[in-house]
This record gives sequence, C-alpha cells and structure tokens, in this order.
Amino acid sequence: NITMTAYNGSNKYVAISDEAGGVYYGTDGNNWTQVASGKVTFLNTGSNFNSNIFKIVAYGGSSPKFFVWDVGGEGGGCAYSTDGENWTEAVSNVASGVTFIGWAPRSGRWVATSPTKGYQSFDGITWTEILTL
Repeated sequence: NITMTAYNGSNKYVAISDEAGGVYYGTDGNNWTQVASGKVTFLNTGSNFNSNIFKIVAYGGSSPKFFVWDVGGEGGGCAYSTDGENWTEAVSNVASGVTFIGWAPRSGRWVATSPTKGYQSFDGITWTEILTL
C-alpha cells in the first residue's frame, strides 16, 4: 500500500509504502518500479535499505533531491536521491520519531522535527540538532 508520494515537478515521482523496502519510483504517478535491493546500508541502524520501513518522503532543496526517512529503531535512517532510483545514506544524526521533514526556501535549509527535537540541514545530507523541546 502506497502511503506517501513526492514529485519533482517535472518527470519523477517517488513513493513509499508500509512494507519493508517499500520505496518506488515512476514517471506518471500510476506505474511504479521498486528501488533495487541493496542500494543503501544505513550506518546508524545497521539495517539494509530494503529492510527499512520508510515513513516520510519529500522533495526539494537548493540542489533538489528526494529524501526518505525510516523513523523507527534506535535512530532515524535517512537516504537521498537525485533521480529516485539510486540512493545514498545521509548523515542523519537524528533520533527516532521524526514526524515531519520539509524544505524551508526562505532560510535555505531542510528542517525535520520529532516530538522532542528539531533538526536542520543546509544540504539535506548532513543533519544537526538545533532544538530540544
């Protein structure tokens, strides 16, 4: 079951599902190809990309990228992609429980929040804690 999608505004969609490894890409929003297994290993959780259950997908940035977040386990795994097909781990330094990620164009940064913390990134790759609630 597809749970969330992101669109780059021109020719690519990325979707996540409620299943392990459920990251898909497509060009029309109707037909999907699952991201090939073994594309990313998350260093902070030790799990493989295709065993993670992703909860958030987003697109944006000054150098636009897609992002997926696994917000469970001991830490939140984050990966990014410029094409939706090939993924690279982001240095998330983010605790579990992230509930929102978004691009803030006025400040030129990504922001992510959990019930107890806030995070920022200027490139979407390296994340730092900026607020404890």
